[in-house]
Amino acid sequence: MASPLSAATLFNVQGMVAVITGGGSGIGLTMTKTLVLNGARRVYIIGRRESILRSAAESIDPNVVIPIQGDVTKIEDLEEISATITQQEGSINLLIANAGIMGPRPLKTFSSEALSEKEKAQQYASHALATPMEDFTNTYHVNGSAVYYTAMAFLPLLVAGNENTATTGSTSQIITTSSIAGFSRLPGASFAYNSSKAAVTHMSKMLASALVGFRIQIQFLASPFHRMFSLDNLAISYPHATTERVSVPWLFIYAGAVPLGILIAWALLVRPGAHKAHVTLLGWGISMVLTMFITDVIKNAVGRPRPDLIARCKPKPGTPAHTLVTWEVCTETNHHVLHDGWRSFPSGHSSFAFSGLGYLALFIAGQCHVYRPRADLARVLLAMAPLLGAALIAISRCEDYRHDVWDVSVGSLLGMGVAHYTYRRYYPALRNRACASPFANPADERGGVWGKVKGDEENGAGDFELSDFDEEDGGEGVGARR
Repeated sequence: MASPLSAATLFNVQGMVAVITGGGSGIGLTMTKTLVLNGARRVYIIGRRESILRSAAESIDPNVVIPIQGDVTKIEDLEEISATITQQEGSINLLIANAGIMGPRPLKTFSSEALSEKEKAQQYASHALATPMEDFTNTYHVNGSAVYYTAMAFLPLLVAGNENTATTGSTSQIITTSSIAGFSRLPGASFAYNSSKAAVTHMSKMLASALVGFRIQIQFLASPFHRMFSLDNLAISYPHATTERVSVPWLFIYAGAVPLGILIAWALLVRPGAHKAHVTLLGWGISMVLTMFITDVIKNAVGRPRPDLIARCKPKPGTPAHTLVTWEVCTETNHHVLHDGWRSFPSGHSSFAFSGLGYLALFIAGQCHVYRPRADLARVLLAMAPLLGAALIAISRCEDYRHDVWDVSVGSLLGMGVAHYTYRRYYPALRNRACASPFANPADERGGVWGKVKGDEENGAGDFELSDFDEEDGGEGVGARR
C-alpha cells in the first residue's frame, strides 16, 4: 500500500467527482483536462456560455465532463446546480472556484507627454470616473463574493464526499483561484482585479479556519502575473524558435552536471579532507537551489512578456492592434508554451548558468590563488573558463529571442551574486592568503559546540601583499592555515 505521504497518494484524483466554475476556458479548461487525464470519475464545469462549455466537454470526454450553464453571481443558480449534482452524484470531492473577470483598467498613456502635471491628473481622473462604478464592483462580485457563495452552496456535497475517503484517499477540498496580482502594487494593472484577488487570498484563509471542523481542506492558487500587451509592440513580435541553442536539458548538463562532476572529481583525486569536500559541494548545491527559487519568484511576480510573445499567443482574428489586451485573446492551446511567454524577466538560463559555473569559477580562483602577486596567466584563464561558458549560454537567449539584453544581464548578475554569496559562506575572500582553505568547522573550534565563526583577522590571515610571491608553498599559499 502506498504511503499517505507519497506523491501518488497526495495528488491522487482517481474516482473523484469535481466541480469547476469557469471550467470551459483558460486555466479552468486546463484543470478540467488534467483531472480527466488523471482518472477523475466526473467533472462538472460551470459557466455562463453554454457553447463554450459544450465545446470543452466534447473536446475532452463528454462521458466524464458534464457542462452546466449557470451564473456564479446568482444564488438561485448556485442552489439549482447544487441540487442537480446532489441528485446525480450525492456528493463531490473537489470544488474549484475558478471563475473570474479582469475588470476596468486605469489610463495607460496620456494624450500628450507635453501636458502639465495638473492636466495629466485631470485626464487620469476623467478616465477613471468615466467607468461606471458598477463595472468596478462587478469585479468584486465575480472574483470575491461568488467564491464565498459557491463554497457555501456546495458545502453539504463536500461534507458528503468525506464519507467515501476510502475510495478517493483524501478528504474533500476547495481550491480557489487567486493571483499573484493580489500581492502586486503595480499601478498599471487593474485596481479592481488586483484588490479582488487580494480579497480571495484572505477569504481562502478565513474559509480554512471556518471549515476545519467539517474536515474540508482549503487551498488557493496564486497564478503568475501576466502583463497586458498590444499587438503593435515590435519588441514582442519576434518569431518563436521551437529549437533552442541551449535547451533546458543541456542547460542542466552544462551548468549543473559539468560543475558538479568537476567538483566531485577534484574531491576524489585531491582528497582534500571530509570538511573541505563537504562545504565545497554544499555551497554549490545551495547556490543552484537558491538561484532557481529567487528566479522563479521574480519571474512570476513581474510577468514580463518575452520578445516572442505574440508568436506564442496567436491572437484571435480581429483583436485590435492599438489597444492593451490580456492573455485571454490568445488561442494557443499549449498551456506551457503560452504562459511561459510571460516569464521573460530575469533570464533563468542566465541566472542558472552563472550560479553553477560562476561558483566553479570562484572555487578554481581560490584554489589557484589568482590574486596572488605574480600569479601566472594560466591560472587566471583557467578560473575564467567557466565564466566564459556561462556568458555564452546567456548570450544564446538573446539569439533565440527568448530574452532581451536586460533580462540576460539581470539574470547573470543574480546568478553570480548568489554564487558569490554561497561561496563566501564557506571560503575566505579571494584576496586572502588562506583563500584555498575553507573556514574551520565551528563545532570543531568550540569542542563540539556550534557558535560564531572566527573572522579573518581573528584567524590571523590577511590579504595578499606584494612581498608574497613564494612559489614553493605547496599550493596552499603564503600564510595558509595548516
